[in-house]
Amino acid sequence: MRSRNVMLVSLVTAILAGLLVGGCSKSTTPTNPITNSEYGYMVSQVSGMADSLVDLSGLGLNMTVATSSDGLIDIAFGPMPVDSVMIVDLWHIFLLTNSASGVSNQWIDSVQFLKDGAAQDNPAGANQMSYVRNWTQTGLDTTVSYTNLTSRIVFNAVSTDQVNAVVSGQFTLDRTDATKSGDQTTKRELSLAGAITNYTVERYGDWHDGCPSEGTLTIEATLTVTPPTGDPVVSTWMFDVEVENGRAMITTTEAGLSFVTSARLCNL
Repeated sequence: MRSRNVMLVSLVTAILAGLLVGGCSKSTTPTNPITNSEYGYMVSQVSGMADSLVDLSGLGLNMTVATSSDGLIDIAFGPMPVDSVMIVDLWHIFLLTNSASGVSNQWIDSVQFLKDGAAQDNPAGANQMSYVRNWTQTGLDTTVSYTNLTSRIVFNAVSTDQVNAVVSGQFTLDRTDATKSGDQTTKRELSLAGAITNYTVERYGDWHDGCPSEGTLTIEATLTVTPPTGDPVVSTWMFDVEVENGRAMITTTEAGLSFVTSARLCNL
């Protein structure tokens, strides 16, 4: 949708690096005890969802400086054409659809600006904001490998008129990946839910350059894998991330086994 800023996505980079290679902190468990063969798939899906949430938080915060609906669209979607724009009950709502390479996508973004809890029709003077993104992806040709998904991200930001803003939110993802090989199909069905709490970002020029001083990210997920033959296999996963002064402590748990890593995100 738009280019990502290195600072805001460093949380996700840390999760990937820590989970895949064990990190470099003295407190990091040197060997990953989790042996589930779907480990890499889960890391990629969880990091992608976390990436979207952190990225959207920065995007939404930058909307607080927009001076028109066109400015909001440019921040949210860049050069991609928007199908419709409307304002309903002081919510700015944007609809965008596209189809390419056998995939259909639809995004519905809604943003609202508030001053001391009272909604208003533009960002001027606001000190809070709410943002909702709904995304649906549908594979148009099910005779080949395809992905269907629906995701929803909701976050609220306070103190947006200050140097430090605090973001909290929730998100869900339901995703089906069907992998075809000849006449054989392996299906992965993922149901994921999570929350970001008290993610505190400092403004440096704009919100994309903020370094988190604190915050937590929690994700719970259930994965059902149906092989070409045999019974489905179900696993449950938990990801916990604690951020303090630019450093993240990351714990992933599956089947009663936990793997803890840490990583420096940025310097305050």
